[in-house]
Amino acid sequence: TVTARLHEHYERAIVANTSSDGEAGRNVQIQCQERHQALRRQTQEDVRDVLELVLSGVVSECAEVLRRKQRPDDYLIYTDAAKNADHLTAHPTTACTDCVNAINAHHFLLQSHLEAENLHSFLGTLGSKLHRMLLDHIYTFRITMIGGRQLQSDMMSYCTCLRSFNHPRV
Repeated sequence: TVTARLHEHYERAIVANTSSDGEAGRNVQIQCQERHQALRRQTQEDVRDVLELVLSGVVSECAEVLRRKQRPDDYLIYTDAAKNADHLTAHPTTACTDCVNAINAHHFLLQSHLEAENLHSFLGTLGSKLHRMLLDHIYTFRITMIGGRQLQSDMMSYCTCLRSFNHPRV
């Protein structure tokens, strides 16, 4: 991680090259150590802030995709359309497919930019926030019995996507 590399640099470049002989040497080491600790805290805070921005950005993007693409009648399929219901409900809606594609794209990028331990923690939080966002989104719709089958198809797609996070909270 960034902070681990910072600490390695501190140990290798600063501690190794400052003398603890005499009071002046000890003062220099103390100053370096204080600056190192302050820099380390600031770096950790900055990384947390960036990850929080990424987290809210991914969830916001998915919410926006659903807001723009989910039609009010996606889950409002009436009995007169029942003869086509199997065809209509066999596949996720376009909004669902686009949202899942966005989640998968972000998941791929996160896998290549975060270390395993950080990735696992981040995906757990992301999965929980996406779950909440999806529930809030679904609660805004009226759903018929046949529309419920379409919703089931969408939910299966969302669940499959989020299960790929391999996190027990999701």
